[in-house]
Amino acid sequence: MYVYILFFLIIMSACFLALIEKKRHYNLILIGGAFFLLWIFCGFRYETGPDWKNYTGYLNYKISLVNILTLKSVKYTLLEPLFVLLCWFVINVKGGLVLLNILICFISLLFLFYRLQKINCYPLLGVMIFMAHGYFLLFSQIRQGIAICIFFYAIKYIQEKRLKSYLLFMLIAIGFHFSAALLVPMYFVVRMRFNQLAVVLLFIASVLFQRLHVVSAALGIAARLTGNPFLNRYYDMYVVKALFSGNAHITSLMLEWIGWTLLLSIFKKNLEKYTPYFNIFYNFCWMGLCIYVAFADVYVFSRIALYFRLSFLVLLPCFFYIIKRPSLKVGFFILLSAIIFIRWYTPIETDRSGTISDPNNFLPYKNILF
Repeated sequence: MYVYILFFLIIMSACFLALIEKKRHYNLILIGGAFFLLWIFCGFRYETGPDWKNYTGYLNYKISLVNILTLKSVKYTLLEPLFVLLCWFVINVKGGLVLLNILICFISLLFLFYRLQKINCYPLLGVMIFMAHGYFLLFSQIRQGIAICIFFYAIKYIQEKRLKSYLLFMLIAIGFHFSAALLVPMYFVVRMRFNQLAVVLLFIASVLFQRLHVVSAALGIAARLTGNPFLNRYYDMYVVKALFSGNAHITSLMLEWIGWTLLLSIFKKNLEKYTPYFNIFYNFCWMGLCIYVAFADVYVFSRIALYFRLSFLVLLPCFFYIIKRPSLKVGFFILLSAIIFIRWYTPIETDRSGTISDPNNFLPYKNILF
């Protein structure tokens, strides 16, 4: 457990140094170090993470390159073609799951870090936020993890109105996880400007949607009527699992998301002066919240919400522009770090996805380098 806490404290310290030191070359060294640490910590892990056994099984598929290129492998494995192609490469170079993790983690972080450097004046702060809102995907749901990072890279093309470039990278993202296809239509929506009343009304509608269980009922009917094995498999695996436990109707993530969205809405006019990307990411933020709430009784949509949660990486650092007093900046940094740490630490502490004798798949942490 202590290795996770120490790792977070190292990233947090680097982030704080980057906030108080404005020299570009100094920040580049810190960013490069953070990239290396995140890659080593996740990519070189061994027998650590909830999906370790599942992904080991994926490397046992015997699929020819021809079947992969003709997409026949999708029908056979029910897995995305680019992920299967990467597995095929790992198998043919006599590698294992560690090599697959090394490659996926490196590619994912490369897309993420490169784009953060271009659109965020506090990229290391975005990296620390990523640790709470995406990094753990690279410990378990690695296919979606790389898809999310590629999607984040592609968002810039929405602002620049470069549809072909956006579709190209989204096609690559879909090649690693089919869920990315749901984000393609966002190109035509998130550049719009919505007034605050519309945002509030849509949020209220999402709450009503969830309480009526509209989505889970509709998906269940579609899966059973069509009899499609693909739909039935994913319905049984994901849709029937609710986010809530007991009589709860709200999650801690909902509360946090609502809080950040409220603050961003209050200070929207001041914040959007500091980055041309504010409106796009602000729309991703509140739209993601509405989707997360509306579909909260369908577990799989909590994973779809992860695409939208990446908006925090760009939006939350903007508060440091409007907070002028150094003491208040330090106070806000401490508050933000505490919230991120709780969201970072909780899945490690509470994981029970392993066996009866060894229920926590994050512990003990193992790495092939140390």
